[in-house]
Amino acid sequence: MLVALTFPALLLLRWARPKSFTHFLSALILGKSIYVPQAIEANQNADGIKEDVDFWDKRVRDAEKKAKKRAEEYAREQEQYLKDLEEIGDASGDLSIQKRGGFSLPDPTRAYLYPSE
Repeated sequence: MLVALTFPALLLLRWARPKSFTHFLSALILGKSIYVPQAIEANQNADGIKEDVDFWDKRVRDAEKKAKKRAEEYAREQEQYLKDLEEIGDASGDLSIQKRGGFSLPDPTRAYLYPSE
């Protein structure tokens, strides 16, 4: 358990990591923290930060490309589906409405049972 709670202290970015379990334990027992904040120099670990930012930028770009591709694929499938419905001649049919005579009655089970009939 201590390892899991102190793991964030091992993060690469010193200013982004949360306080560890031992920090809170010492504050609880002694009333003050025994750990002093570490000084961060200008441009410290700039290469690591640049790599991290580049990684996330690339990941966002890849996710946007994948989402765009999926949206186009979905649009093509919808177009094909609508063409198939038009060929069948039932493009505006609603399976949840049961028509009898001059009026229609809502039938919530019809949409689920109709395909199996």
